Amino acid sequence: MAGAGLVSPQSGVLVRPGRWSGLRYEAVLFFCARPFAGPIEKVAATGRTGLSKRQIRVGPRAGTEFPVEVHTHVSVLSEFEQGGAGQTLLSFDTALFRHGVFEINGSEGTIILPDPNRFDGEIRIARPLQKFERPIEQEWETVESVGPEAGRGLGVLDMARHIRAGGLHIATGELGLHVLETLIAVEESVSSQQWPRA
Repeated sequence: MAGAGLVSPQSGVLVRPGRWSGLRYEAVLFFCARPFAGPIEKVAATGRTGLSKRQIRVGPRAGTEFPVEVHTHVSVLSEFEQGGAGQTLLSFDTALFRHGVFEINGSEGTIILPDPNRFDGEIRIARPLQKFERPIEQEWETVESVGPEAGRGLGVLDMARHIRAGGLHIATGELGLHVLETLIAVEESVSSQQWPRA
């Protein structure tokens, strides 16, 4: 399977309590959802551990086994204060390697954003179908990336520029606290397994 053993020569660290990199990706996704849907009001989540042991597959420690101490497949349902709903799926337990799938659905169409870990890539937009005929063919509009192409360093640059100019940067303490509280709520939901019986 793809996941923890494949992405890092220090993979054993990624699947320990408090260190699972999936939480980092969750944080990025919840952070990015805020401008589109507003604050998250509540979450429900479930988690599973696909394998009790994994193997480092890259770097000088390739072949070394390590224990998995956290859930490596987490599914989250979110309700936003303004009435929207969202779902997030983070998994090391899949053979299909995908990264940064971020999709927003609304009354005017669907937007697929590029990997939120970076500041590049195209935006794809699909409008609602005007007629329903088989075969179904969806038209896509593409919005090309504008500006510098870089990774996470642009966030630090944005912060430095706004601090110098006296304005608010995008990664405010208030937003960071909201994302942290959401992550804690996800962990509590996964741990409690409080779900109504079907």
